Amino acid sequence: MAKVKCMFFGHKLELEEIYRRHIKCSVCAQRWDSTNGRDVMLIHGMYQTMSSRSLPEKEFNKFWYEYNFDELVAKGDVESLKLKLRKGNLFVSRRSATALGRLHNIQATDALLEFLGNEEKDQVAIVHSLGQIGDSKIVEPLLSILSSTKKVMLQEKIITVLTQFNDQSIINALIERAKGSQRLDTETIRALSSMKGDLSSVTVLLIKRLLICDAHLEFTTGKLIVNALIHIHDPNSIEPLKEIFKNGKDEVIKKAIANA
Repeated sequence: MAKVKCMFFGHKLELEEIYRRHIKCSVCAQRWDSTNGRDVMLIHGMYQTMSSRSLPEKEFNKFWYEYNFDELVAKGDVESLKLKLRKGNLFVSRRSATALGRLHNIQATDALLEFLGNEEKDQVAIVHSLGQIGDSKIVEPLLSILSSTKKVMLQEKIITVLTQFNDQSIINALIERAKGSQRLDTETIRALSSMKGDLSSVTVLLIKRLLICDAHLEFTTGKLIVNALIHIHDPNSIEPLKEIFKNGKDEVIKKAIANA
């Protein structure tokens, strides 16, 4: 068995050898060539030989410090992680953001918020880490980014993170965003149905969009909306659903209502 350090996801452990020359991390399943059994480390997604025969100890320690985030997390070293997030390449800054999310403290939240609007960084990783920490102070900044960004993956991640907060301002913001969009995306539907608060306006929005889905035979979105309405359990949705079941065009949507 070759001894290697998998740094791609921060797993510092011995890896199992498979298919003779290939190695797989037993945690993240990252695989790479074993380089004839010598010790290797994954750097920037490339294979680098890290054995003492090919790399001086000083140089090895430099790489180890650059890519070993577990030690900084154990120390709670926010400033070092923040520095890596600021100056590091995309790979290092992404790992730094993930590490900050593991600290679960207000200093880490402030550090992540500082870089939230920086499009040169991995904003999705930053938002994910902010969600892991779960500080309510992130709601307003996330809503601000949600209203301005055009990045679909970032929008979806922000919406997912926002669902963990029971804040009426989030519900209102998602409704306004949905009103300005021609189509209601999956993440928004799921988010609105999982929120707690005054959802009467959510019911009205979903019923209107369900009528549009039925008219245009958009059965996939229609089914999601039906499930969302059932989950919200608003009595005001019963009659509209009955009407769609009786006179609707889309058989898939009608079947979803019947099975609800």
